[in-house]
Amino acid sequence: MKNTVDPLQRAEQQRKKAEAILRDLDLMNRWRRFGRPVLVGALAIDVAVAPDIDMEIYCPDLKIEDGFQVISECAMNPRVTSAQFVNAMNTPDKALYWQLHYCDGDGIDWKVDMWSAPEDYALPRGEHFVEPMKAALTPETRMAILTLKEARAAGELPMFLSVDLYRAVIEGGVRTPDQWREWQQTHETGVLSAWKPAMLSVCGCDCASCGCEHFKTRQCAGCSAIEGRVWWTQYISTDICPIYRCVVMDKQLKHCGFCPDMPCATWQELKDPSYSDEQHQTGIRQRSDRLRVLTGNS
Repeated sequence: MKNTVDPLQRAEQQRKKAEAILRDLDLMNRWRRFGRPVLVGALAIDVAVAPDIDMEIYCPDLKIEDGFQVISECAMNPRVTSAQFVNAMNTPDKALYWQLHYCDGDGIDWKVDMWSAPEDYALPRGEHFVEPMKAALTPETRMAILTLKEARAAGELPMFLSVDLYRAVIEGGVRTPDQWREWQQTHETGVLSAWKPAMLSVCGCDCASCGCEHFKTRQCAGCSAIEGRVWWTQYISTDICPIYRCVVMDKQLKHCGFCPDMPCATWQELKDPSYSDEQHQTGIRQRSDRLRVLTGNS
């Protein structure tokens, strides 16, 4: 019988299964006694294909015995088939690694990977990857990622790091297996990196690299996160960015890349007074290009 469930539906089913496993193990609450657990990886950004759950736990007082308490409690669950610990504090990871294997009701073996680290952990964090990815993903790019991941799982594509695929789809416009193969030939792959997608506002500004002191000092979490209530609106006598109000509130679009009028007159009018006319037009072109890549219209 032909499978009529599409990749988006299968990803939702995986997410629900994973959430049920986390509830059965009471894993988040068990870790909260010792730190701040965060769901990361494919599950956190809703592009899960493999039966994997990834977590990071940031602890004010990192102790090996705390992790063993969590793991030993989980091991009492009859669905847990194995547990593992690796002290990686003296490796480049500088953290503690924990793993559980869990057999669900369908006989599927789920792998639960957990890294516990100090709260002031200075190396790249998976948690810092989640929000930029959520902001960057569209239904089209999610579908492309899931379709290519399923091809990998079926053996139709060779193994690859998921982060390489995310970069290829979001920044490179890759949508098909052939495009993926071509992209691989011109880009370095297979190595862990600190890449993450630009944290784009609805008008294509990259909040993470704009140099704004409000963002760097965490007074601003990014345009989308604060729903357009950016600090500079006080100077134009409004409380919400006119572009955000137009595209999100009025037109009900995710960003301006879906609007046929981009770049519109409002883009032209909202000019940073510290920019020259040339700088302003260059910025508009760059922002438009970023959004066109997201929508696959580059």
